[in-house]
Amino acid sequence: MKKLSGKINKKVISSRSVFIQVAGIASLTGGILYLLSVLFHPHGYARAAVPVSLVFMLMGVLGLHALLCKHEGRIGLIGFLFVIVGLLRLCT
Repeated sequence: MKKLSGKINKKVISSRSVFIQVAGIASLTGGILYLLSVLFHPHGYARAAVPVSLVFMLMGVLGLHALLCKHEGRIGLIGFLFVIVGLLRLCT
């Protein structure tokens, strides 16, 4: 039984680290897309890059929270919620 829980624990840690890495790449992609949309003011279908970039940045924030969730405490959780609300406000 202990052997099985060790395998499950390793898979959870592995999937968590993969999520954090993917979230970092998504955050970088979202930031670049948002910067390009601010610099070039896209029109038409290219305007869809703005909400997509915000979703990518939101995924990056979730990855950062997954990385720091054991160390941040209440103030970190409040800051995380404010960032989420701020990014969602940018979508509207």
